[in-house]
Amino acid sequence: MEIRPLRGNLDTRLNRVSNGDSTASSFARAGLVRIGRQGDVTETLEPVQMLPAPAQGALAVECRAGDNELAALLAELDDADTRAAVTAERILLAELEAGCSAPVGAIAEVVESIDEEGKPLRGAVVTAAAWRRWTDPT
Repeated sequence: MEIRPLRGNLDTRLNRVSNGDSTASSFARAGLVRIGRQGDVTETLEPVQMLPAPAQGALAVECRAGDNELAALLAELDDADTRAAVTAERILLAELEAGCSAPVGAIAEVVESIDEEGKPLRGAVVTAAAWRRWTDPT
């Protein structure tokens, strides 16, 4: 497997696979759905197969300081489990001193109890060389 950067909008990148310039590509499923191209999806990778960027998909809402009425309304949108998971993922990034372009993946989930099988925070730091070794079965 050879990993190469792929530039252009989604249609351009999808066309590179269709016309044979590339044998496969990886895209965010949400982006394909947004432009109506979900029919082009041939496989969906679960988060444990390929960890997403830390705090991927988390939303934040801000309001003016001192607007207590609006702050109270917005507080109802806060989900404690999501906040805990996002905080854990961001702490992992901070401890690694990694930024948004670092090859770091993480996913956290709140679990009732942690046993030997439980892994409430999974993380990975990947380089192109490590990725090639991991994906090459020989």
